[in-house]
Amino acid sequence: MNFFKTLLLFPFLVLATTNAPKYVGHNSTEAHVDFNAFLEVQASGLTSTELKQKVYTNSKYLVGPMKSALYPASLLGGYKVKVIRVEALAEKSRVHYNISGKMVLKNGIEGEYKFYVLNNPESAKNKGVSCNPRGNPFWYRWTPGAHCELEEGIDYQVIKMPIQRISNSETSYPEYKKLINKNKEIRIDLYFGMARYNSFPWNPDESRDANAREYRSVRNYLLGLGYNLEIWNHKKIESIYTPIDGNYPHVEELTFQGDIAKTRVRMFFADTGYYYTSKAFHHFLQDGVKNASILMYGGHSGLGANFNLPAIAQKSGLNMDASKKKYQIFVIESCVPYAYYTQMLHDWKKSRHDKLGTKYLEVLSTGGDVISFSDIGRDMVKLLTFFHNYSDQGLEASYQDITSKVHFDRALFGVSGDEDNPSSTSSK
Repeated sequence: MNFFKTLLLFPFLVLATTNAPKYVGHNSTEAHVDFNAFLEVQASGLTSTELKQKVYTNSKYLVGPMKSALYPASLLGGYKVKVIRVEALAEKSRVHYNISGKMVLKNGIEGEYKFYVLNNPESAKNKGVSCNPRGNPFWYRWTPGAHCELEEGIDYQVIKMPIQRISNSETSYPEYKKLINKNKEIRIDLYFGMARYNSFPWNPDESRDANAREYRSVRNYLLGLGYNLEIWNHKKIESIYTPIDGNYPHVEELTFQGDIAKTRVRMFFADTGYYYTSKAFHHFLQDGVKNASILMYGGHSGLGANFNLPAIAQKSGLNMDASKKKYQIFVIESCVPYAYYTQMLHDWKKSRHDKLGTKYLEVLSTGGDVISFSDIGRDMVKLLTFFHNYSDQGLEASYQDITSKVHFDRALFGVSGDEDNPSSTSSK
């Protein structure tokens, strides 16, 4: 896969915002970001817009050191870049800039946050061959230290930024009643993206893919609760997607009639890679964003591509427009979706009457890596339990309770878009 092509198409910026949604996290908070740095470029005579784009593109090199730090952090998409001045050097230019916005930061550190910015990412990538021992894209894994040839002051800057934490919401609840649709159902769509791109079969009972195991564990959990199972045949799949290559996704629906509402869980298993065989996923995702109250995605982030709704719409020609007044909860379990997707999804949901895109949407995501696919199945089971308990018995868990049960030490699981939620249960 062309990793750098992906990042050029999908940099962290979405639309620069002066405000951002409120946040809930068990072992993390959001914090203000405001720092100055410089970037060395070979070209001269670039416009302000071109310079800003270079800074945006190269800001992806913040990811590796920030998520690998003792106290991991992740920069929220939608941050602002301001070019302060351009300094002419002998054979290059030095672009002095400011970045401002928000990040999520693990609890336990106060005072000052230290991180690293590359002076010239291209030369650092060539020089720092030992700084990325796992063989991933350089920007995603590089970290300075004894193992790394890069030198402070020559190849990278050390940024020391005062920590200005933003307090989490103290007590808040999902708007459970709004999850129930006109059919008296809570529809939950689960998308399992294969761990290995471009591989077959797309059948979790036959595949040895790591996420096939997670699919089966979630299905077995629901069956254990008494859910009824329907496996979709080809004809039913064709009501949403007709493959021309003969590759049908695996789709099942599990239903349970509770005292409050029926829960309908649609489970999807196939390739979700943006640059791979993802047409089936895109068609089912289109149906989900229009009709499901809760969407849960577990798979690769695709470096910001796999769940990028505007980009998917542009590539596929499918209408991915948001249902502006439909209350929804999106759960993204992948690597750094907080940086890639959280602000993008709130911007996608914005309307004239909902300037932040939070009134009808909460985004639950991780700010770091999902180290193992086995995390995905466990977390989906925990989350499904909360929604099942509501539909079955009317039990309403707060977001503070939910994030205390579903969190990774390093991955910074949290809820974005909390400012519109009630501070007490609907029964009070």
